[in-house]
Amino acid sequence: MRKVSNFINRIAMVFTVSVFMFLAVGIYVNAASDEVVFDFTQGKKYRIENRYIETSESLSQLPDNEKAVMLWARLARFYINFENGENIDSHKYDFVLCNNPKQIIRAIETGDEQDTRKYVEFSADNDSKGTFEIVYTETLLRNMYDKLYTYKTVNSRKRDSYVQDVFDVARYTYGKSGKTASGEQYIKVKVIFSNPDSVRVEAKEDGTVNTKYYPTEFTVDGIKYTVHDKEVTVVGAENKKVKALTIPETVSYDGWSFNVTSIDSKAFYSCKKLKKVTINATGIKSIGKKAFRKKTKKLVIRVPKSQFKTYKKMFKKAGMKTIKIRAIKG
Repeated sequence: MRKVSNFINRIAMVFTVSVFMFLAVGIYVNAASDEVVFDFTQGKKYRIENRYIETSESLSQLPDNEKAVMLWARLARFYINFENGENIDSHKYDFVLCNNPKQIIRAIETGDEQDTRKYVEFSADNDSKGTFEIVYTETLLRNMYDKLYTYKTVNSRKRDSYVQDVFDVARYTYGKSGKTASGEQYIKVKVIFSNPDSVRVEAKEDGTVNTKYYPTEFTVDGIKYTVHDKEVTVVGAENKKVKALTIPETVSYDGWSFNVTSIDSKAFYSCKKLKKVTINATGIKSIGKKAFRKKTKKLVIRVPKSQFKTYKKMFKKAGMKTIKIRAIKG
């Protein structure tokens, strides 16, 4: 019974022994940064063989998929109540990182019952999507542990040793760790599920989450855009009385970055006072009809020198051949 949970705990115990062996021989891995990324896209999985239960190898030399299991084995104690048999399947358990949207990591024991080669395998639930980001601090992990065991008096010494193990495994396997301004240890973890750009979930230390869904439209610096995959179309101005505007090469919104590739029909047709437009984007593929008011005599549109001929043809094709088009100097 509780095969996976026992197996995970045995991995954790071997890790602790290995750390002491590292210290004895003076081996230390310097922190390269403070973030560990786990990629579960395209059905990727992380697994470890039970030979690591019996041997002590250099943790920093483990393959990435086995390092991942070492870290998740530590984090398991803050997501799953291993003392409650009703919550544990004999062959699997789930890390529910987020319920809405669904973001779940699943641990499964694999291998034939008669085979001595047993594995624990971590993968994403089939319906999980987006990106999950969290900063595990000492305080957050203590709070998570206490929440799991509200029905009893928590052994603070045991809990704190589990907390320390998380930072030890991050440091000795990945060489990554950090400290807050108050001196608390922390490690950033980013989990990438299928369709990672569809939604981003950022878990806060107070237990709340900040969820950002992939935008379909937005406004930046007074210009309105609609989204098409990784690209955007300029569709208008926030202020119809605008006199000057700049269309950028790329535009960023809420953590996402997009290439500007088209200007929609009648995007700025209602901007009667518009006199100066600078197009810095070099990847414009199309300009819609009446994107600009062609009878505005004072309107001058400046475009990249490398794209001058191409863009001028686009304006002509869109019925705006009378608009003054100039190349950006320099």
